Amino acid sequence: MKLKNSGQQSGAAKCFFCHGSKHSKGTVIMFNPSLDVEIIECTTSEKGRTIILEARFDDTKFIFVNIYAPNDLTQQVKFFDSLKSKLVKYANESIIVGGDFNCALTPSDKKGGCPVEKKGAVVQAISNLCKILDLKDAWRYIHPNESLFTWHHKSSKIQCRLDYFLVSSGIINQIQKCKITPVSFADHAAVYFSFFFQGLRKARNRIFQIE
Repeated sequence: MKLKNSGQQSGAAKCFFCHGSKHSKGTVIMFNPSLDVEIIECTTSEKGRTIILEARFDDTKFIFVNIYAPNDLTQQVKFFDSLKSKLVKYANESIIVGGDFNCALTPSDKKGGCPVEKKGAVVQAISNLCKILDLKDAWRYIHPNESLFTWHHKSSKIQCRLDYFLVSSGIINQIQKCKITPVSFADHAAVYFSFFFQGLRKARNRIFQIE
């Protein structure tokens, strides 16, 4: 997850890592150095799957979460239940959860392969997370009737939207755009959205992009 404003950018990013193994897992949250951000607390998992960052811009606090969910169904349910337990204390804060959820949430988020219902328990666990924390799917908010995917099998017979940004409903209406863009160096597409930070007094440009 990378946060930057749309103005001038220079210097090294402020990075917060949660390492996995040499060949798998690992999460990171990066802030452009031009951003005046105060880090209140950083919490990471021991397996490189979760990083939770409590940060403040001026007097506005945000909870940034980057995840890499497991692919096994049973482990996924445990993962999202555990994530809900970790985040419930922030239920009244502005939360942005982004990453690889390894699960299509609706039939329109998948083409080919097994039906979405096969992972019904995982979808329900994510739904519970969204309900408790009042989170909305940023891309679906902007594109309510479209089908676009972030991952595809080599044969392209199976395509899924596995990568999401879930955003607190209290700030969802500040999103200006959300896009899915293919990249040449990975099997997942990039997802990013831009939104207007209301309440920031010091920032010259209050339009930010999160990737």
